[in-house]
Amino acid sequence: MRVRTLIAMAAGIIALSIVGYLALAPRGTPPNRPRRSRRVGSWSPNQGMPQAIIPDANLIGQYVASAVQPRLIANLADQVGDVVVSVRQAYASDRVRNLFDDAQDAGPIGVWQLILQSNVRQGAAASPGAGDVDLYDITATDDHGTTITVTDPTSIIGGSSPLPGGRSHSVFLSAPHPEARIITAIAGSIRRTGGTSANKANRFTIRNVPLPGSPRVFGEITPLRLRHGSTHAHGPAPLYGEDMEIALRGAAPHPDCSDLPYLRLVLPVAVGTDVQSVLPRSARALTIMAMPKGEGHLAVSGTVGTARWRALVWDREPFMLVLSDGATAQKVGVVISLSMSNDSLTLPTARSVFAGDSRTPPGSVAVRFYVRGRPLGPAIVPVTVYRRDGTLWSNGMTTESPIRANGECILSNLPPGIYRLHFHVERIAPLGARGGISIAQYLVDRYQAALGNWNDAADQRVQVVPASRTYGKTVRFVPRAHP
Repeated sequence: MRVRTLIAMAAGIIALSIVGYLALAPRGTPPNRPRRSRRVGSWSPNQGMPQAIIPDANLIGQYVASAVQPRLIANLADQVGDVVVSVRQAYASDRVRNLFDDAQDAGPIGVWQLILQSNVRQGAAASPGAGDVDLYDITATDDHGTTITVTDPTSIIGGSSPLPGGRSHSVFLSAPHPEARIITAIAGSIRRTGGTSANKANRFTIRNVPLPGSPRVFGEITPLRLRHGSTHAHGPAPLYGEDMEIALRGAAPHPDCSDLPYLRLVLPVAVGTDVQSVLPRSARALTIMAMPKGEGHLAVSGTVGTARWRALVWDREPFMLVLSDGATAQKVGVVISLSMSNDSLTLPTARSVFAGDSRTPPGSVAVRFYVRGRPLGPAIVPVTVYRRDGTLWSNGMTTESPIRANGECILSNLPPGIYRLHFHVERIAPLGARGGISIAQYLVDRYQAALGNWNDAADQRVQVVPASRTYGKTVRFVPRAHP
């Protein structure tokens, strides 16, 4: 149960990301602004960019004080001593395009606003004033070699964020090259104004930051401590589906990373980035590069230490890389999920099919769907549920239940008792695939599985326990052997 919970946590957490880019929006970009076309392709060199809106920093601080989402972009960060500095957000001069807006809009961004975030790692907060971090001497360079300078002095907005030891820092920078897509380096100095490190300055550098409007891949990353001696936890090759589930047995959130907030990824397309700043310091270095390949999948590659790894994954499909921990004999599992869109994939909730007793808390049932060891999903599957009443079974009640990106189907709000489940697998409706595709064609496109049978899809019997989740048999598609 714990293994599946960890996988579901790594895959399902993307639902929170839809509000992430609103966390530090200026007053000119209200949260309820309707989505609209963001094309700026009509721009020409003879036209000037709209004047940058530079609102009063104090007003920004008042606005964002209650809207800050705990997050840290893992691949846009650098750790210096006990301080992690990361890029939190970036706004183009039009105040519309930003780091988390997945629209890819042509045209220069003009004078832009960079919001940095500082987090003091665990153990430092005990020192008086340990959370007082100032950033200054900010400089940047884009992928055309343009030197970018500060146009407005760095100002701390919103005071301390709701993260322990966290703070946000806003700075307005000069326009990069009109055709720039990446900031190759953002550098600056860290000054601690309290505690044992008072008045000590250190330099940080954040590399390969995608600009608003440039091609990006979004995702999440979760470091875990794997059980000692896991037989599947070896080598740089990524693990998926059932192999990942086996390696995650007995795993737990890594204690060295427990002081960090929700870890996001915003990857520039086809450019490698590293995530070492958010991993245990004794773990081997990890780099990631992603390239969309069409038809809903991505080519992902990188390095673990000096060894190279590569994978072909589907949009939002979780996979795991295993790193050695130089300080212990245990392994570090890094669960990653990537998507070509930052928009949340909202799955409908299966309606409750049986009324319960208000005095007894309901339970739930989870069933995994796998094809050739890889998860099936996202999708919708019709399921007929029967409930045992004494020696008889009730009439079947049919509902539609979502299958998550990790292949997990959950039926919630079931009164305690014994149930029989019949999944109508022939009517599975894949999501995120090309419109109107059948499950049969989907299996061919995604898994090269033309003909076969679903095992354990019919007549599953499970017992629901109050306030608990029961796991049924895994439903597997088994391709037929060729004669």
